[in-house]
Amino acid sequence: MQSSKFKFVYTDWLNLSFGKYPVANGLHPKLIERMQAIGNTKEIEKPKNTYDRIHLFDQDFQAPFSGTVFRHMSLYQYFKKHYGEVNFVDVSQIDLDDSCVYFLPYEIEKSNIDYFYTNFDFKVNEEDLIYKFEDTLSSQVLNYLRLGKIKILIGSLTEPTYSVDTLKFLEKKFVSLGISKENVICLWGNTASDYKGIIQQTSHASLQQQAEIANRYPIANSSLGYFCDYVKAEDLDHTVLRSKKFMSWNRSINRPHRLGIAHLVLKYNLFEDGLFSFLSLTPERHRLVDYLSELLDKSAEDLAGIVYNIEKMIPLEIDTQILEPWAKESFQTNENNKKEFYLDAYLHITSETSFQANHTPFLSEKTFRPILNLQPFLYFGNYKGLEEIRRLGFQTFPRHIDESYDLEKDPRKRFQMLENEWTRFMTMSKQELHDWYYSMTDILLYNQAHFLTLKDFNPLEDLFNKY
Repeated sequence: MQSSKFKFVYTDWLNLSFGKYPVANGLHPKLIERMQAIGNTKEIEKPKNTYDRIHLFDQDFQAPFSGTVFRHMSLYQYFKKHYGEVNFVDVSQIDLDDSCVYFLPYEIEKSNIDYFYTNFDFKVNEEDLIYKFEDTLSSQVLNYLRLGKIKILIGSLTEPTYSVDTLKFLEKKFVSLGISKENVICLWGNTASDYKGIIQQTSHASLQQQAEIANRYPIANSSLGYFCDYVKAEDLDHTVLRSKKFMSWNRSINRPHRLGIAHLVLKYNLFEDGLFSFLSLTPERHRLVDYLSELLDKSAEDLAGIVYNIEKMIPLEIDTQILEPWAKESFQTNENNKKEFYLDAYLHITSETSFQANHTPFLSEKTFRPILNLQPFLYFGNYKGLEEIRRLGFQTFPRHIDESYDLEKDPRKRFQMLENEWTRFMTMSKQELHDWYYSMTDILLYNQAHFLTLKDFNPLEDLFNKY
């Protein structure tokens, strides 16, 4: 690949047997010394895994006691795929007078966003150290950041945005270092609408990841132990009546809208009419009551009764019976796709990660499962989720489903509108649903075909188009 105007700056590089290796930014200098010492004494092959990770250096990830808090992930992967290693540079290659846009990438997962503004103790070769993010920035890099020649790029591409309080902590740290908030960019799966500090940008990396997996089907043996493939045009048979009206996947249901969906399944006794998974429920009951109160206009006593009935129902399973109870919260969902389930139901109840927060739409594999498997859907997700799905080139179902709920910002009202529309389908016979389903196969087939073309979708393109 040729040189581009966009560069990823890595501040530390190891000299290894296969050549120079860029270390994930944000690691303590003592940890870099330890890695180089290992590289000096061991023959290390160039990594062949997706994220170019070296096992010897990666094994302590998410272990603050070792100081290993950041590593190469999907941000590194997508930049390398679309722009090439030639555009990975070290600090000495930065030219103050050129027109290039230099990004200093940091890849985060789960709670390690805290490491930007929280100090902690750790050991390297039995030496007690204190991790401070600012200690990982040389004076030269800090000067470039203050000048705006380098921009910090924090990536968590397949996860939803963090709370506004967390974003404010992040902003405070960078401002305290003299770095303008305009020179800090966060690339999440969605953005917090009510926060206007450091720059946020949406990445739809889950779209690319799911399309890439779909293009690898069939998969002989998934993590749940079955043959995986997706529903194709030739699988559709208008002469066969499906046995279920609805299906909905819910792993951990400790979110208000998922509790609400579980409540509706119980309220309308949909067990015979649907395929539903509700696998785990971890918070204390009083917290679950509080969650439900965000969506349902009921007394605390009534809400406690609803929670009690949901607790009795769990686990309700479709395909996870082989897992140990502890594993039902953490198994990999991305590749598991048994088309027979989808061929046995008409309407998908999509239960996304986020529903009531004031965030832009977050689209995960949960959004793309029905699209891949030729199912129409009711979308229990963020405000204007359907609008974002259409922006990405898909069609929705305004002639077949009342989608006005998508434009309702208030989550309590939006949930009620979704319930009202769902009950309309509950009153339809299977034959009516069957005819309804086959009246929109043109949309379903279009969406699937479009989805399959997105295996090379570039989640960085929207961001880079701004520069």
